[in-house]
Amino acid sequence: MSDLDLLQKIGLSKYQALIYACLLRKGPLDARILSGESHVPMGKIYETLSQLLINEIIIEHSGRPKKYEAIIPEIAFQRIYMKYYIEHEKQREDLKNTITQLEQGLERKNQTSPNLQDLQIMYSNEDILNYFIRIHNEAKKEVIYVTQIRYGSFNSEPDERTLYSLMNNLVSLLKRGIFVKIIYPNSPYLNFFSQIASCIQDEDTRQLYHDLVEIRVCNTEHNFILVDKTTCIFEPEDQRDLARPYAMIRIRDPVLNSQLRGVFQELWENASLS
Repeated sequence: MSDLDLLQKIGLSKYQALIYACLLRKGPLDARILSGESHVPMGKIYETLSQLLINEIIIEHSGRPKKYEAIIPEIAFQRIYMKYYIEHEKQREDLKNTITQLEQGLERKNQTSPNLQDLQIMYSNEDILNYFIRIHNEAKKEVIYVTQIRYGSFNSEPDERTLYSLMNNLVSLLKRGIFVKIIYPNSPYLNFFSQIASCIQDEDTRQLYHDLVEIRVCNTEHNFILVDKTTCIFEPEDQRDLARPYAMIRIRDPVLNSQLRGVFQELWENASLS
């Protein structure tokens, strides 16, 4: 494959390749002489020179007549490569954004109302634990908990079985590299999280807890769970005991998830470290 073929392969047109190769061989030339030396028609010479100047692989010397000079290949080819890289990076980003919009739009059309399977009635602590296990099994990257202030009124200590069940559930998340962020009301029940952490004996898992779990304190009326970027979970309270959830409702809606992430981020920035 000739040098001209290779120049065209990296993005130059035929006339651009002829002019660039000619300037490399001959040095600075004015447009009239360059047309004859490169065999590019005079009617095309200025248009082609203009494009090469835009791509910054030749330079223009002032004077009468103006002369044009090739940038050395090491610099010129690096500029061509970076231009190609930036353009294709933008194309990839545009494609990713378009795909995300399509996914969100199509999922919203298919999720006009929650399915019955996405409603879980909570009759006992066992129901709550089992539901959280199912939620965590679905997670791929992140689980976010925002707990309203009335849930901070728990005053009973969790029994040992519940404590270890939650610890094992959390450890399964950490070992899969899933981040856990928690916003919890300021209350004595915050000690519950340190109890879970203290149950972790393995040193590597303790480090995972340190790296992947973050708890902040904020007294808020908001109450929701987010799993990755698609799932939202709400907990209607038991009206006989407002500090207990009565049901879990799961809604798979990326748009709603994104909006709630905005709420979470504002709370997160204003919350204090536990």
